[in-house]
Amino acid sequence: MIFMNAEKRHQAAILQLLKDAHPRTRREIACAIGLSFSTAGRALESLVAQGILERFRAQDGKVGRPATKLRLNPELGHAVGIDVGAGSTRAIVTDATGAIHYHSSRKTKAYASNQEFLQDLLNLAHTTIERSAVDPARIIGVGVALSGVVDSQNGFCFFCPNIPGVRDLAVKQSLEAELPYPVFVADQSHTYALAEMHQGTAYGVENFLLVTVGIGLGSALCINGQVYRGNMGLTPELGHITVSEDGPLCSCGNYGCLEAMASGPAIVRHVRQALREGLFTTLATMPSDEITVEAIARAAQAGDKLAYSVLDRTGQYLGIAIATALNLLGPQLVVIGGGVARCGKLLLEAIERTVRMRALHVVSPYVRIVPSSLDDNAAALGAAFAIIDLALSACLEGKPIARGGCVRRPEKSLTNNPTASTL
Repeated sequence: MIFMNAEKRHQAAILQLLKDAHPRTRREIACAIGLSFSTAGRALESLVAQGILERFRAQDGKVGRPATKLRLNPELGHAVGIDVGAGSTRAIVTDATGAIHYHSSRKTKAYASNQEFLQDLLNLAHTTIERSAVDPARIIGVGVALSGVVDSQNGFCFFCPNIPGVRDLAVKQSLEAELPYPVFVADQSHTYALAEMHQGTAYGVENFLLVTVGIGLGSALCINGQVYRGNMGLTPELGHITVSEDGPLCSCGNYGCLEAMASGPAIVRHVRQALREGLFTTLATMPSDEITVEAIARAAQAGDKLAYSVLDRTGQYLGIAIATALNLLGPQLVVIGGGVARCGKLLLEAIERTVRMRALHVVSPYVRIVPSSLDDNAAALGAAFAIIDLALSACLEGKPIARGGCVRRPEKSLTNNPTASTL
């Protein structure tokens, strides 16, 4: 554990407060962290002098002289965030406040080997930096989110159930051997939760549960403002608890997991099974490959009973699992994210109804269940925020901040030809 003197502790508290990218006045900062006006002022002056914070005039729509506020200096550096999901791979570049300056998206590939995956990830990092038009010397790190089971402490991926070819892979170590930047690697839900904490519905909430529902089903738990990691660096896997003993085979190898019963592919599978059984639905007029979660949601909203029943049952499965988590952990907020969460209030109402029925009566009235306000870049954004947080921590440890950002290993340089990597 690194020892900090009083001034460094005050600076750390200020950065912890301001890393959410919400500007504040000196008085607001002093009150929020419990310091005297003069003590906060000295710590703030030091951070401004180091180039970590900047002052600006904020009108805030009020009459009179604009207030002077402080915020993270956007030019402190730029972070790369990459999200390799089951369906899509996204890459972004942000400034130090999390503002996105560049983004791209493509379909996730199936990989023949770990080596092919690493090479593709390395190429994507190079391409993202190049196309962002950001000076490579301004990059402070690369954050990677994976749709899989990941030890985020060591950046090790055990397996990715929905990404063929990726298993038992030291992603962080492999990328840092080739890139001149720090690398952070975690599962999608972990970084999604970081984005929620910084800019999403969970902003300002100390304890919350995130559940993401898409091609897979992920979860993350935030306790006392920190994303929880278990003994092996893993986030909670709500998607792989059993909710139906006689359920279908899950991608993890078990039967009846929540992911196998309530993910996007599961919703489509339930409808197709009903069609094979001859049940009436307006979806019967559609080609099988056009029956998507979005189409099912539209049919349900238009009054289709089968579509409504399938989504309602999906909400019940999710509600059973969430109620169990509430009884065990007692978070004050549940955020539902991912593509399936955009089905609208029908799914959310089914989740809420089931939670009220199954969670302890002393718990459920005090829990809010809300949809995420973030877009498809959420996991990539959270990966970038992880890099920003690491850079700020390094600054407080006394490591120098170059004009190009935080401490970096000077002996490495970007490979001129990314395809010629030795991976």
